[in-house]
Amino acid sequence: MEPELTRKEKLQKLREAKELGHYMAELAADKAGDAWKAEAAEALVEYAKTHEFFTAEDIRAANPEIGCDCDLRAWGSIIRCAVIMEIITFSKFVPVVSSRGGAKSQWQSLIYKRN
Repeated sequence: MEPELTRKEKLQKLREAKELGHYMAELAADKAGDAWKAEAAEALVEYAKTHEFFTAEDIRAANPEIGCDCDLRAWGSIIRCAVIMEIITFSKFVPVVSSRGGAKSQWQSLIYKRN
């Protein structure tokens, strides 16, 4: 039996997992191509203007014409860029259908325009 990790070791493992997730999202987005990345980013911005809270799945469902024959983790790269550019911010975890009810990030738009 392995010894239990210290709090510091657990936090380090979480950081490493997060970095790996970001890396895999970047690889998937690069494989999808620049045209797909531009189209996906534009879709996210337009969606964020009209929806205060949403998930990546909501954006995909609203924009089926974008499609993605690529790894869906490519959307993680688009989301991360939007966070860095202060277009969206993390809100909370919510269950989503695409994960069989598993938790996914809900995002809050920082550019939402109430009618």
